[in-house]
Amino acid sequence: MTPLTYQIRRDEYNQFFLVAKRGAILVGSAEGYPATDEGALYVKWLGVEPRYRRHGYGAAMVSALEESAVQWGYKVIVLNPADQRAISFWEAMGYRKTREYRAWSKSLSGTLRELAPANPTVGPPLPQGLRQFWPNQPADP
Repeated sequence: MTPLTYQIRRDEYNQFFLVAKRGAILVGSAEGYPATDEGALYVKWLGVEPRYRRHGYGAAMVSALEESAVQWGYKVIVLNPADQRAISFWEAMGYRKTREYRAWSKSLSGTLRELAPANPTVGPPLPQGLRQFWPNQPADP
């Protein structure tokens, strides 16, 4: 079985793009940008191809995104789930609907280990718990 790999990048506007692939096949992706509140990162969407759902790939992508957000200096992730199935997924990941953001959010302070600053256009080293999903994370070019 071909291992899952991921890449996460930010562009010049600090929008992020996460892509998870198994060989040449796209498994899932996510996109977002800084929210209007300082210290908040908004997740515009996160999706996993239907045949790869319910295998932990979405959770692995969220964990990688959270660790990247901490590294980039964000304190909270904000999002608006599209439907009940998405709400259930995000709740399982620790997100809750909050008045402050009028959306679903999760504070990152104290929930993730602090990461040393690195190249801001590259995601953090792959967390140990995600190696089962992405054992061969590609080196950055």
